[in-house]
Amino acid sequence: MKARQGVALLTDLARLSRSQWHSLDRLRELQRRLLNDQLHHARRTVPYYRTSWPRDPIEQLCQEGFQQLPLVRRDSIQASPESFLSEVGDRRSWKTSFTSGSTGRPLESFFDPVCWRQSKYAFKLRRLLASGWRPGHRLVIVEALDDDESEQHARTHALPGESLLGLALGSRSFLSLFDPPENHLEHYRRIRPQHIYAPPSYLAALARVWNDRERDLVPLRSLMTSGEWAHPNLRQRLERAFGAPVLDVYGSTECKEVAWQCKERGSLHVNMESVLVEIVDPDGRTVEFGQPGEIVLTSLLNRAMPLIRYATQDRAILSDAPCGCGRQSLTLDSLEGRTVDELSLPDGRRVSPYALTTAIEHCPGIHQYRIVQSARDRLEIEVASQSEAPPEVLARQVQDALRPVVGTQIELRIRLAERLTQEPSGKCRPVSQRRLGEVGSGSLEIS
Repeated sequence: MKARQGVALLTDLARLSRSQWHSLDRLRELQRRLLNDQLHHARRTVPYYRTSWPRDPIEQLCQEGFQQLPLVRRDSIQASPESFLSEVGDRRSWKTSFTSGSTGRPLESFFDPVCWRQSKYAFKLRRLLASGWRPGHRLVIVEALDDDESEQHARTHALPGESLLGLALGSRSFLSLFDPPENHLEHYRRIRPQHIYAPPSYLAALARVWNDRERDLVPLRSLMTSGEWAHPNLRQRLERAFGAPVLDVYGSTECKEVAWQCKERGSLHVNMESVLVEIVDPDGRTVEFGQPGEIVLTSLLNRAMPLIRYATQDRAILSDAPCGCGRQSLTLDSLEGRTVDELSLPDGRRVSPYALTTAIEHCPGIHQYRIVQSARDRLEIEVASQSEAPPEVLARQVQDALRPVVGTQIELRIRLAERLTQEPSGKCRPVSQRRLGEVGSGSLEIS
């Protein structure tokens, strides 16, 4: 079975290696065909779309009325998750993925096996190759793992038919985002990777302990970042510290990788073979190229949970200008909405917000959350929950999830409320360094 999966993956990769050089017109025609098929499938098999869409022919919706279809937002999916799942297909074969915490609203997504193979592996391999990675290069991936999970994670996330791709398991290693970066130095010295894939805030902390010895021993060729936005000053600092280019990846748990930077390091190339990207104004109307707005995604491959016009709350500019690398795909620029700051702890450690969001989202029943560092030795956590568990139980679960990340020298103030107060921007920033406002009556506080 593994061998057959490997052959299928190699076939996917070969096709994507060719299509990345197609003309923009050819890519748009491919998108039109994929969109037509996806709209047919969604209206036929997904309850939400069957009841909320107009009865116009799919071909008409695809060509003329697509941008009039209602936007789908995260709270709609959370309110009725089953209505967004296809009624056909073997659900036992579906893969699941949990949100990574960029909005403060946890969400579980489902993928059919073919979409999972392509989105989880084929598109990533194409991006890795474009970033300078080659079979045999050593890649370190920093994720939200417990210390004892790294080896098991490497085995369970092995590529289909990995031996066919010439990738020994030793060429990829995983480190825990929960560990202080200085604890990883010996691993980097021993593995000597050519590439690191990690959130920018982790790399910023690692740069502070990365000295001449590491620069001499570790032959880095690229730093690949995702989950957070690296502002220009931080990118420059990282490139000076590590002597390697920073290549950003933009994606969502719901649609996987959406766009990525090539070695030209300009705008991010959209994976037009898997996702349709729109930029909309506050009224939900699509804007012209070059105009800023909210990113709206339509998954073109996923038959298990097809998301049509899914509003991400992230902001960017979409462009049709070709890249200097020769690829003509649409590109994203001026990404906003993922900017984060590290939190400083009383023991001197700096913690990535990504580590906090990943930890808290493992607690069952959380609908939305906000983590605020209101003092150096205090975190205030505001949680809205759909769990039937007693409030005291949920609060303890949140506390137990965060303690391994932040340690014991910082106070955790947990407030439970029916719903969170909305920020002026309309978006809940899940981790920040400011004081919480009043959360209203009926909340429970546990310190």
